[in-house]
Amino acid sequence: MLQHARNAEAAELERAGLRRAIASRDVIGQAKGTLMAGQGLDPEAAFDLPRRADHGFAH
Repeated sequence: MLQHARNAEAAELERAGLRRAIASRDVIGQAKGTLMAGQGLDPEAAFDLPRRADHGFAH
């Protein structure tokens, strides 16, 4: 019984993580599209730009 509860809890945590990942992917895709359209960037450059900016602020 206890193992079943642990398995159910682990499965729910995994589902929650997957939902967050899907939501993040949607936001990243929207941001990439905005950068591609607004800045004339290709998909790779649009993905890298925010990451490079984030690293610049971190130092």
